[in-house]
Amino acid sequence: MLGHQAYGQVDVVPDADTTKADQMHIDHSDEVTSALNEANEEIRTFLGNVALRQKNTFMYCDSAIVNDNNVEANGNIVIQQGDSISIFSDSLSYQGDIKLAHLYYDVSLMKDSQKLFTDALVYDLEIKRAVYYNWAILTNDTTQLRSKRGYFYVNDNEAFFKDSVTIVDPDFELKTDTLKYNTKTGVATFLAPTLINQGDGKIYCEGGYYDTKKKQAHFIGNAQYVKDGQEAVADHMHYNGDTETITLTGNASFKEDSTFAYADTIIYEENSKLTYLIGNARVRGDQKIDSDRIVYNSETESFETEGRARVVDGPQILDADHIVSESETAIASGNVVWVDTVEQVSIECEHLNFNKETEHLIASGGRPLLISLIDDDTVYMSSDTLISYRRERLISTDTLTGVQAFEKDSMRTMIAYPDVRILKSNLQALADSV
Repeated sequence: MLGHQAYGQVDVVPDADTTKADQMHIDHSDEVTSALNEANEEIRTFLGNVALRQKNTFMYCDSAIVNDNNVEANGNIVIQQGDSISIFSDSLSYQGDIKLAHLYYDVSLMKDSQKLFTDALVYDLEIKRAVYYNWAILTNDTTQLRSKRGYFYVNDNEAFFKDSVTIVDPDFELKTDTLKYNTKTGVATFLAPTLINQGDGKIYCEGGYYDTKKKQAHFIGNAQYVKDGQEAVADHMHYNGDTETITLTGNASFKEDSTFAYADTIIYEENSKLTYLIGNARVRGDQKIDSDRIVYNSETESFETEGRARVVDGPQILDADHIVSESETAIASGNVVWVDTVEQVSIECEHLNFNKETEHLIASGGRPLLISLIDDDTVYMSSDTLISYRRERLISTDTLTGVQAFEKDSMRTMIAYPDVRILKSNLQALADSV
């Protein structure tokens, strides 16, 4: 140093160069020293309650070394930019001509409810962009985001996170490698493979977004959902957290235990356990179900179809315009065709009630028609009502308990009434009942 000058407490210290539009002003310090370096530049050191100002940006610290527009500051650093942005740290290196601040140790940037915490931050005061390279946490209301590297455009409310990104929210936890997050809308946009945990449920995708405020999300790119034996896959997957509904489109499939479902669009309601299959709908499990639209409950194995439908259950086939199945009972209506491929029997009617366990069948409406193959000859029988069932016969009785055991007759019994008409190659008949 070529010179030295000391002051007591000062409220205003003259600027080195008042011709600069963005000149750094020192509004206050308890003590100041001044010296010239080898380049004949004035170096000023300010100690105690230091207050600096550059246009509408205010800086406060315990001590600061000022060289023209460059500042090296330490202790209780505060940068106040406008009414909404505040930055705190232990030390600061500031280049005033380009308005670039390097902040170190216990750094926190705050804007409204948004808070960014890290140990090293580069902040561009001109474009209001914060950059970190060694881990940071951003909190926004109840959502917390963490990553190794990131960019936060404070004015635009947009943050880009890179490398080991984690979001923790009361409703979910998210892990990815690259993420864009809007701190105002709460929308997280996935820019890399992403895994989301929601209690027992897990969602994987390679793109899409999650709206943390509206609790809605859209997942694309090999989107997959897994929860309690349920698995869903689709090109596009939409999630509504308020209604707990998942909508799948594009190569959509849904699996629960041993039951598979496929359709152009699949909507699954977590609360009701209902699966809506829309367009080219198929269910594969104990039964095979095909229709334009199927509403399926895998928990009760009940379903309802809309549009022409086919149900295959072992050797029995049921076609109809509308089918409702609950527990062991099925009700079909509209151009109904029921076929038993083993017994080579079919029934055509408008309405059909069928019990799978008892094999009890009632056909009515539109003059039900029974078609049966007997001795290589086809028998046609029509009436107002057709009833089919298997009789139960006693096979044994326990001599000690008296408990009886029954089995179904291998032969099916058919009842037709009234106005019965029978046609065979060598027979025609009319009767009230058969």
